[in-house]
Amino acid sequence: MEIKELKVQIEQESVDYLQEVFKEYKEVDKPLYEIKRRCIIHIYPKKDTYEEDGELYGYCDALLCEMHIYDCEKQLVYKTNNHDSVYLDVPSGTRIFKDLSTMLIIDGGITISYGTGLSIYRLE
Repeated sequence: MEIKELKVQIEQESVDYLQEVFKEYKEVDKPLYEIKRRCIIHIYPKKDTYEEDGELYGYCDALLCEMHIYDCEKQLVYKTNNHDSVYLDVPSGTRIFKDLSTMLIIDGGITISYGTGLSIYRLE
């Protein structure tokens, strides 16, 4: 099986849109544990779960990812690394964003638990 690099032509209007969207959010250093309204999670694959020494640090069929978690109401974003999965116990939508990340869209209040995988539950 051949793994090919993904290349997609992005038009200038889309680049401008991305810059406008991302500049609206303030990056925070501490995890977002509760989000009361819309949450968006961008998933960026970064590296294999197998290290050069042959050790496995995550699921064998997954990649370690950087995740950007957005609180749309408060306009905050928290960026976290080395996650290989997302467990959703809430309804969600999925899109491929124009920066090639996978985007999870979750409406309603949620809580987030951080580990190797992110776990998303309904806020009670």
